[in-house]
Amino acid sequence: MSFKMVFLLVHCLILLHSLFTTVLTQTNCSSRIRISSNSTCVWSDESSDTFEGCTTLYNILSRPRSVDTQDCVEFAFDSGVYSLPTANITIAYSAVMRAATGNVIVTCGSLPETSPSIFSHLIAFTGVQSTVTINKLNFTRCSGPLRFTNLAQLTIANSNFSNFVAQPTDIFNCWNVDVTNCRFYNSNASTPNDQYRGNSGGLTIGYHSNSSLSGLSNGTPIVTVSSCRFYKNRAFFPTQTQSTSRDINFALNNRYYFARGGGFGLVLDDNYYNVTATITNCTFDSNIASAFGGGLNMIINGANTKHNISIVGCTFQNNYSGRFGGGVW
Repeated sequence: MSFKMVFLLVHCLILLHSLFTTVLTQTNCSSRIRISSNSTCVWSDESSDTFEGCTTLYNILSRPRSVDTQDCVEFAFDSGVYSLPTANITIAYSAVMRAATGNVIVTCGSLPETSPSIFSHLIAFTGVQSTVTINKLNFTRCSGPLRFTNLAQLTIANSNFSNFVAQPTDIFNCWNVDVTNCRFYNSNASTPNDQYRGNSGGLTIGYHSNSSLSGLSNGTPIVTVSSCRFYKNRAFFPTQTQSTSRDINFALNNRYYFARGGGFGLVLDDNYYNVTATITNCTFDSNIASAFGGGLNMIINGANTKHNISIVGCTFQNNYSGRFGGGVW
């Protein structure tokens, strides 16, 4: 091989490495916060880096300086355990939350298994033009869900949700949803806080609209859930409705879908958009629902729509339902 050929080969390898590195690290966010578990963080924007004390994770998430709703902020966590004892945080702009190094655990502290929900949500992401990415994070022992509402794009990847007293997630009216290689295990759901939600013990995704969603174009919302594991999650009747069938019928007639989908609840209660949902290569193991769909529950309504659901290569084992559909309903 000539010297010229060797030179060209090395040059090509350098270019490929540079391109690969750029793809892995680029987030398109104008502002970045690097957070470490010793309460030190670095705020970076296009002009400078600023070192400052984070004080608490709640403060850094709830008030990250002045952020325009059209901007994107990246929260990059170094390895460690981060406490979030108080919640009800709202992020109304595009955001990336990811592990920068090692194992990252976000916990709300030690909660008894039967504790009622003490806050409406852990973190609420919202905004019709917003995109949100969660990558390589572990959320555990909280009594309120991560809520995602009216987002243009939601990606949750390589993350774990465990030991929640209430449902871990609430994804509602998001245009494109991609949940990949995630684990949902040992969490409860019993309190139906909102209508048209699956209120599942693991993953909850719902759609409801009778007209165009503000800020979003016409088309087909797409849901993709792949290579996820749902293990030992539970969806129960709320304590306040267990005694009378009247209360239960009222809740169901008003589309509060509780006690369904121990592992995963998918609600397509939409009269305007045709939703396409694909669930592939997922495992549903030892999940429980008091009513329907121990592993997976799907509710499909919509007089003027044609929703499309595909389940491919999934495994259902040891799931239980009190009424119908131990595995799927």
